Amino acid sequence: MNIVWNELETADDWRTALDSILAEARRASDENDDDERLDLCKVLRAFVLKSFPNTKPITDYDRIALEAQQALSEAVVDDALDRIEARTTTLIALRKEIAAVTEQTEAEVAKLRLDKAHTLIDTLTDASRALDDFDTVLVDGDDEELSKRLAEIAAAIAKFKALVQKKA
Repeated sequence: MNIVWNELETADDWRTALDSILAEARRASDENDDDERLDLCKVLRAFVLKSFPNTKPITDYDRIALEAQQALSEAVVDDALDRIEARTTTLIALRKEIAAVTEQTEAEVAKLRLDKAHTLIDTLTDASRALDDFDTVLVDGDDEELSKRLAEIAAAIAKFKALVQKKA
């Protein structure tokens, strides 16, 4: 906004200038333009600093300019607070989402570990049974059955070893 301050002489000139500034302030507020609001706050401050003489009408215009400046400043702050509040709410929602995903992931990982532990126990149990059966085959079985039992034991041990070394 371009005001030639040194051309304002009468109370009527100052009123016309203030009316013009306030019209721009209404437009900036209607358009929710914070940058324009802040610029107009500076213009209103300049109005108060430069207005003269300090007659009753001009001091009344100064008071109106100060109130308008305060209203514009508060509108900018209120908008900023609303944006901050909205972002904070969004961050809270995202944090909850992350917590839910983390909880679900931890549960799935725990289940995978439990499944792996069950598989290891089952494999170890199979190997133990194969060793128990081996005693019987060693005493009563023939070479073919003995060979078969040794292969079962080796397979069970190899499976157990592979499961232990597998990452999960």
